[in-house]
Amino acid sequence: MNKATKINLKAVILAGGESRRMGQNKALLPLADKPLIAHAFSLLSAVFTEVFISGKAMDYAFLAPVYEDVEPNKGPMGGIYSALLSAQEPIFVCACDMPFLNEKLIFSMLQQYKEGYVNVFQHKDKIYPTIGIYPYTILPALYQAIQANQLGLCQFLASQKTHYIHDATISSASLLNVNTKGDYFRAVSLL
Repeated sequence: MNKATKINLKAVILAGGESRRMGQNKALLPLADKPLIAHAFSLLSAVFTEVFISGKAMDYAFLAPVYEDVEPNKGPMGGIYSALLSAQEPIFVCACDMPFLNEKLIFSMLQQYKEGYVNVFQHKDKIYPTIGIYPYTILPALYQAIQANQLGLCQFLASQKTHYIHDATISSASLLNVNTKGDYFRAVSLL
C-alpha cells in the first residue's frame, strides 16, 4: 500500500464519552501544546481523505466536522452507530484518547483488512474495539444491541463476523489509552 496516497475511507474519532474516570473532558486535555484529540486528528488526516469526530459539535467543531450521537449515552457503540448512520459507508474508527497510535498500525490494519467483516486490532490477548474498520452492513445489528442496552463492544463483536488483526511489531506504548489522571501523566512523560 502506497503511504503517499491518502486512503479514500472516512475516519472517525470517537469522542462522545463522559470521561468519568478523568473527571473532565479528556479529549480536550493539553498534550504537547494541543488537545489530546488533535493528536488523533493529525494522524488520521495524514492517512485518510476525510476525518470526522463522533461527539458533541459544541466541543469539537473547531477541529473537524462532527457526527452527533443519535442515541445519546450509549458509549463507543452509540458513537460508531451514529457515525455509520451519517457516513452510510464503512468507516475507520479510533478513540480520541490514544495519542500514540501511529501510521504503522493503521497501514497494518488496512493491509490485513477483510471485506464484509468488522476488523479490529488485537494486541496479545487484548482486543481494541475502538481501533477498527466497521462495515455499514452492521448498522441493524448495532441498532438492535443499543435498543437492548447491550453496550459491550467486545461482546457485540463476538456475535458478528469479526476479523481480529494482529501485528507483533506494534509496541504496547502505541496503544496507551488515556482514561485516568495517572494515564495522562504517563502520556506526558512519554512525550
